[in-house]
Amino acid sequence: MQGLVNRMLKRVAEPAGLAADLTSHSFRRGGAQHANGDDHLAAQWIFDRGAWDMTKTSKAFAYITNTAREDRKVARVLSGWDADASPTVIDIAEQDHTTRERLGCLQELLFSTCTGLKDQRLNVSTKALSVLTAYLVRYFPQLKALAPDAPIVTRVEECLGAAQICTADLLAWSMALNEEAAVPAQEQEQTEEKTHTCREHDHLLAVIDELIALNKVLAARLAIVEAAQLKTKRAHATTEQEQFQASSDPARKPKRRKKQATNLSATWYEWYTRVPRVWDSSDRQKKSEFRHIVAFMKLFLTEGFALDAKAEDYKDQVLDTGRRAEDAVLAFLKTRGTNAKGAGSVLRVLRPLHKSGVLDERIVAYKRLLAIGRIEDPAPVDSQDILAIAGHV
Repeated sequence: MQGLVNRMLKRVAEPAGLAADLTSHSFRRGGAQHANGDDHLAAQWIFDRGAWDMTKTSKAFAYITNTAREDRKVARVLSGWDADASPTVIDIAEQDHTTRERLGCLQELLFSTCTGLKDQRLNVSTKALSVLTAYLVRYFPQLKALAPDAPIVTRVEECLGAAQICTADLLAWSMALNEEAAVPAQEQEQTEEKTHTCREHDHLLAVIDELIALNKVLAARLAIVEAAQLKTKRAHATTEQEQFQASSDPARKPKRRKKQATNLSATWYEWYTRVPRVWDSSDRQKKSEFRHIVAFMKLFLTEGFALDAKAEDYKDQVLDTGRRAEDAVLAFLKTRGTNAKGAGSVLRVLRPLHKSGVLDERIVAYKRLLAIGRIEDPAPVDSQDILAIAGHV
């Protein structure tokens, strides 16, 4: 059999254009690895069928170790499943038509910066985004309960508002996706007998906590309306209402952790591609910080730039322009002995330089480019020219 395989390989290798020689050894090794992918086969069965000599058994073990069979078992256990279970992956494609449309709109807002790029390596698979959206919606109540001020929670809430999705709909979808991913009844009974826990218990508690918090907010708002109506009759109603609202609010928000540094090109990309746009954000501090960072970066695009928001490759234009501006800014700072790379750190370095007049020539050059039409900026007009000359030019 091995001789026949070797003769066939030699006959077809040259016409097929294979550079490396293939032998029956490669054939047997691939067969052993393929067979080991089946969980129902024992290693000794594979060795016997493949006619492996006892002196070469260690080599056979080396070929079939760390194959997909072991990886799948370990992955199942680490994900909370049994080693021989059959996990199911949920996505939004299994929902009804209306729900798919609304979740699809939410998905586009959440992942707008990693789709639609000309370089396919930078685009994330639509199927992967569908799965990520489904699990994000499923676990959002627990996520918000654990860290209500986390950036991911804030981002999801912004996108929910932009997509006009209310909290009640989100909780309903969360419950539906949780039921879809539930373990079959027979497996669940066996698991509960072993662990004496319910898989849905934590999820239900998180949903209930979210509903309680929502009811508290509604109760506080209702009390404010009633207090405003009774203001003419009770002079001290406002004070009582403030005390009531303070007592009904959730526990004090924990301090925010120090966020990870964001590079300049990422800030530029988010400013021009994020949906909803950063310049329309309700977070005034973030909007101001991004506006000044982008304004300083524009000073270092000495030839100007053009961004067409209606172009098919708009995101690629933004990505390329942001990288060029980042390289120019970092090179400028390096000549001045500064190694700052994060957007916040760079902003803290450039502000004193701006006040001292070091950037005046660049500001004048930028204003000239803006006047002659060498700059096409889709951002609002009031954000395009915000840096004034310090008076040293």
